[in-house]
Amino acid sequence: MTGVQTCALPICFASEENAKKFVADAKSKGFGALVLDKSKNGLFRVSAGVSSSQQEAEKLLERVNSGLTKGGWIVKK
Repeated sequence: MTGVQTCALPICFASEENAKKFVADAKSKGFGALVLDKSKNGLFRVSAGVSSSQQEAEKLLERVNSGLTKGGWIVKK
């Protein structure tokens, strides 16, 4: 995929181990989850998936908020 990637971020973790556990659980539920990065404040940001458009990311975020966790947000990388 080229250009800007849009990610639906459901959650952040202080522990990389907990972030990886969440990713495994999300993948078992059909999400293309991954540990996206480590933020400036040291938290591991988990993405539920990567989309090529804002519209796709918004649909993914709806799935995240209805079946994975509440309070997710969208980030462009």
